[in-house]
Amino acid sequence: MRKILLFLSLLCCCSEVIAKCDYSGSAGQANFNLSPKIATDPTIPVGTVLYTKKVGTGHYKTFECSKIMGDQYIITSTAPEVTGVTGIMGKPVYETGIDGIGFQFSDILSSKNGSIKPAIAESTIVPINDSNDDYKFMTVWLIKTKPVIDTSGTSTNPVFKFSAGNLNTNPRASDRLLITAYLKFKSISYKDTSCDISVSGPSQITLNKIEKNTLMSIARGGTTPSQKTITMNVSCPTGSIGNKLYYWFNPVTGTSPAGDGIIDNMLTGSEAASNVGIIFKKDNTPITFYDAEAYSFSKAKASQSFNFTADYYRMSDNSAEVTSGHVKAMLEVVVQEE
Repeated sequence: MRKILLFLSLLCCCSEVIAKCDYSGSAGQANFNLSPKIATDPTIPVGTVLYTKKVGTGHYKTFECSKIMGDQYIITSTAPEVTGVTGIMGKPVYETGIDGIGFQFSDILSSKNGSIKPAIAESTIVPINDSNDDYKFMTVWLIKTKPVIDTSGTSTNPVFKFSAGNLNTNPRASDRLLITAYLKFKSISYKDTSCDISVSGPSQITLNKIEKNTLMSIARGGTTPSQKTITMNVSCPTGSIGNKLYYWFNPVTGTSPAGDGIIDNMLTGSEAASNVGIIFKKDNTPITFYDAEAYSFSKAKASQSFNFTADYYRMSDNSAEVTSGHVKAMLEVVVQEE
């Protein structure tokens, strides 16, 4: 009996070696047909988001693969990476074909509502064994890559392909393909200037000190005595008045798994607070990061403003896991004309 059991375990092991990824559904498409308004002001820093757009994908192919067997998550791009320029979350930017304008696509496996992550054209071990298409959206960001944009340039219509599988046991690329993203420009409206956004007061916001006991006594996500209101002023040139105006929130170092509107502490080491972050709210509701459609002015005026708040957020109900110290977060607010 002992030999039979040993033989069966070896047989299972061998069958695992030749296993391949299984798929459900058919490959999808995300079509970005853009007509952006792009500011050409040479003082706008390289790396700035010039425009963003979210589109629905519909259903796309999902997979069951194995990290242990080395199955790959493969993202390919027809466009080369822009040397020396990074965009959202410090990740690579790719050439559109227009000198001075690059782009990033969001990743389909690691993105969800309020936590969108840029895709990197590379091959890695699958980050998950079982995928789904619960989040049926993709986002593109146009990134400034040079001080001066070539307004006479034309796009190369770059394409990203997202695939998963084992190159040996899933040799056909069409089997591995999950979704293809296409970037095309219907038209581009170049403008010398655009609406400008600034903080009312210093750009570094300092929250008042809070005692650990006070923070622990308040429900997670509740308002503490240290909450601070931040006012953003938006001024628009004559040519932008009357246009719809969107603004969105970009957490520079990424989002927190703790929930919407939360950024983890950037600091580490003995002087950093543990399990304490910063929560941002608008109208007492946690902000949905990266959402370029949720917050807007229906008609831009020469000047307008909006408020949101920043406050401490504790990540744990266990007092022993929360320690005193410094907390730091970085948030970028972007304004965009439709």
